[in-house]
Amino acid sequence: SCVLHDGVMHNRFPHPPSYYLRKIYYDALSYHEPGVACTAKFVGTDQMMFGTDHPFSISDPFANYKALEFLDASAKDGILHENAKSILKILMK
Repeated sequence: SCVLHDGVMHNRFPHPPSYYLRKIYYDALSYHEPGVACTAKFVGTDQMMFGTDHPFSISDPFANYKALEFLDASAKDGILHENAKSILKILMK
């Protein structure tokens, strides 16, 4: 890791960068299934949400959804809406 070799940063954090990266949420918008899979493996699908200011591809408007096809229904629901509802404390009736 570059942090380990940076004389200024080396001793400033009590944990490695991966520790902090696992504490944030990630935008799951991707047209590339391996990118979604890598993020899911690293942090879990419960820390992924589908959110962007450009949620579609002109050539294939469903490409971003197709990148989630390998996930089970619960993981997809989490990414598409349940995780956001939970973190934002949104109650739906």
